[in-house]
Amino acid sequence: MITQDITTDNLTLNETEGQPQQSCQTTGEALSTSTLQEEQACQDVAPKNTQQEKKTVDYATFSLEELIAALQNMIDADNMSNREAYAIREAFDAQEASQEQKEDFAAVWEVFRVKREKYAAQMAVEQKANLEERLSLIDELKALIEKEENASIKEFHSIQIRWRKCGMVPREQSSVVWQTYQHHVERFFDYLKLNREFRDMEFQRNLEEKNKIILRAEELINEPSVKKAFDQLQMLHKIWKEETGPVSPEHRQEVWERFSVATRAIHERRHQYLKDQKKSLKNVLDAKLAICQKIEDMAAAGANSHDAWQKKMAEVEALKEEFKKVGLVAENKNAQVWERFKEVNRAFNQAKNNYYKDLKRSQMSNLEQKQQIVVEAEALKTSEDWNATADALKALQTRWKEIGHVPRQKSDELWAQFRAACNYFFDRMAESRKTVDASLLANLKAKEELMARLEAFEIDEKDIDATLETLKGFSAAWREIGRTPRSGKDLDAKFNATLDGLFDRLKLGKQEVTMMRFKDKIETLVADGNKAKFYAEVDFIRRKIDEITHQVHQLKNNIQFFSNASADSPLVREVNKKIEKEEATLAQWKEKLAYMRSIKLD
Repeated sequence: MITQDITTDNLTLNETEGQPQQSCQTTGEALSTSTLQEEQACQDVAPKNTQQEKKTVDYATFSLEELIAALQNMIDADNMSNREAYAIREAFDAQEASQEQKEDFAAVWEVFRVKREKYAAQMAVEQKANLEERLSLIDELKALIEKEENASIKEFHSIQIRWRKCGMVPREQSSVVWQTYQHHVERFFDYLKLNREFRDMEFQRNLEEKNKIILRAEELINEPSVKKAFDQLQMLHKIWKEETGPVSPEHRQEVWERFSVATRAIHERRHQYLKDQKKSLKNVLDAKLAICQKIEDMAAAGANSHDAWQKKMAEVEALKEEFKKVGLVAENKNAQVWERFKEVNRAFNQAKNNYYKDLKRSQMSNLEQKQQIVVEAEALKTSEDWNATADALKALQTRWKEIGHVPRQKSDELWAQFRAACNYFFDRMAESRKTVDASLLANLKAKEELMARLEAFEIDEKDIDATLETLKGFSAAWREIGRTPRSGKDLDAKFNATLDGLFDRLKLGKQEVTMMRFKDKIETLVADGNKAKFYAEVDFIRRKIDEITHQVHQLKNNIQFFSNASADSPLVREVNKKIEKEEATLAQWKEKLAYMRSIKLD
């Protein structure tokens, strides 16, 4: 008896045709055990229906709602495939689901689990019944062989038909049951007293069926889809094992060798495919981990401005799209890589959120500061102290620029309020200056005319008092005209010099002239509204009075040291002269202070 075995996953194919047993190595080249074991680790059990090819669904492309629906469709269709269900669950776990979506999936999964348990229990009962039926068929076959009279080929075919229709048995007993059945089939052909013509017809029919299987296997060598070729090869082995009988001894080695060669070629293609796929999956894994590293580095580096974060966010979105498009990783790595991807995105989002939280706190502080500036500007906008207020508003504008950003929804409104307050003041100041400028030009013209009159004035030496009054009138008129543009500054100096020259020609007392000129100066300050200089002058006069008073007091104290000296003493006379001079000067300063105190400022 020749026995040749090809193991494809959970199927063991034995070709036994009633001859003394030989090792497969003696009749043909054995398939690589390591290759076959590798294939076993990668595939499920062959499909029940030889005409049905299982379609591969890429659940990684499904949305969460589609995955829930797919699991529900399996339940509705009584599809209890554990492998497909867990593929759906893995794809669901790889995505970020809401609490409601998780609860919906858990509810459907629980229905599947309960139904799957019932299905498994039912399958166990059915497989046990199928085992009992197959054992019964074996007993029938044994009884058929052991009949004293010639066994009926019709009964044998009946046993074959019922055997093929019988369903699956428990996996742990499948091989033994099949080998036992095959053994008695061989016995039937070895010991059955049939005529050679019928036996040869049976062998020929089996040979034709096996040649069809071989031809299909050879076609599968060139099948573009490696998976499809391998899946269909499993079906062919199942048919070879369970649905075809032995062939004549002279053809056994030939057909088996042809089938083995085709099988080996498909296995080698698949082995190379898995090798290439492993390399490709490794490349995809490396690419996805590199993307994760980039996102993690960007999260660690952070950014210090809104624009920089916006740019980084766009870059991360591009990396997310690249992560999705780079391809799928091995199933045993998918959860790990997806968790890594979610982790780095959480880190990036945390860094971004921390920046914007800090930015919001900073902007709220900026908002409060700018709101205070608006309040200050509103308080200043109606002021008519043009120079001081203009300086204050310019300082507020500088502070505004230094403060920084405020929340966008408040920025425009706040800036509009601040700008309006500033514009209101500066528009008023500009309008005021237009009026002042016109007035200053008019004053300049009036002073030019007055200057011409002063230059043409002739002193009447016969009537000094009248001349003095006229000159005082010139001085008073000059003050009454008021301020002029900066270009008129030299005109003021020229007027004062001309007036002083005329006073000198009148031979007036120095003190009188000094006081008259002082009053002109003070009245000019009052007319210009220059309070700062006015009060500065008051302080200066007070200091001079204190200083001279102290000097007079010191001089009087010094005379007391000369109690025995005559009043005619040169030293005493010198000191008394100094006292008289300082007291005269002190009187003049006090007169100036009295004059300034008499003036009422607005």
